[in-house]
Amino acid sequence: EKATRDFVSSLLDIEKPFWKNFIAFHQKVADLGIVISLSQVVLKLTCPGIPDLYQGCELWDLSFVDPDNRRPVDYEQRTNLLQAFHQQDNSAEDLVFRLWEDRFKGGIKLWLTHVLLKERRHQPALFSEGSYLALPVTGSGAAHILSFARRLENNWMIVVVPLNIASMAREQGKEPDTIDWKDTSIVLPDGVPAEWKNVLTGKRIKRQKELMLRDTFHHFPITVLIA
Repeated sequence: EKATRDFVSSLLDIEKPFWKNFIAFHQKVADLGIVISLSQVVLKLTCPGIPDLYQGCELWDLSFVDPDNRRPVDYEQRTNLLQAFHQQDNSAEDLVFRLWEDRFKGGIKLWLTHVLLKERRHQPALFSEGSYLALPVTGSGAAHILSFARRLENNWMIVVVPLNIASMAREQGKEPDTIDWKDTSIVLPDGVPAEWKNVLTGKRIKRQKELMLRDTFHHFPITVLIA
């Protein structure tokens, strides 16, 4: 036990070489981890099935498994954050931008969970009975995108999340939210509605034959559209 404690203490010594190497590595992978986590939140709340949400994990949770993760949940903190979202005078797009800028604080994960749960409550039949339709992706970044639609009669939802983008970010020398998606697009099926709303940014989108990611990922690297 003493050897383990000494080893951990040595790793956390900011004067040691390991710490400098670790910080450099952390700066490279942290944003990738955030995008992956947010994508998981979206998939969990939009795919067919019942989402499984752990109380206390609405923000970033860096604990280990039992018993480390059995900590008291700070409900007051989460309540205050939710109230702050509703008291915002700015547009949804501005709120997304601000939350992304402060992404390491975890508010963006809580907000994303809140927005999608609210959408599930607003359209319960779409999520419980709606069909699932995988959407084709074309272009240079097609291998790095997962997209699908949920449909129930005239109600639609389209979800687009990035996959395995570390190589793209490295090749382009960019952060995950500034990747150039170039000609990558989602092919929309026939008969889709004429107008869509981005649930996350509030922006309206007119019907097109395809959805260009360089447009929909402009402010936030995840897209959820409803119509």
